Amino acid sequence: MGLLRPVFDSEVIVLDDLGSVIPTGWVWDTVSLILNTRYNANLTTIITTNFQDGTAASSDEDGEAARARRANREQTLGDRIGERMRDRVHEMCRMISIWDVPSYRDRNPNSLVR
Repeated sequence: MGLLRPVFDSEVIVLDDLGSVIPTGWVWDTVSLILNTRYNANLTTIITTNFQDGTAASSDEDGEAARARRANREQTLGDRIGERMRDRVHEMCRMISIWDVPSYRDRNPNSLVR
């Protein structure tokens, strides 16, 4: 735990690109511990993600049509980080959506001002 003490105690931390990769169980346990500790201490945590906010696709429905619907929809934050962690993020964060902003990576490299 000593290694994570600065993360627990810092006034502000940034978790960048949450959900960008599907993590191992150890990573989720660590991220959950960080989020829960900071939540309980009422510390500022800034989280960025490229996923639209939304619940995870229900896997309760079975059958080929249900699997096709789940496979063809865009993944949401709930799909990537799970509903439990998404609920915690909702409790501790104010959501700010900037989906209408063009991607920095998609801009025309020839349009840079030199």
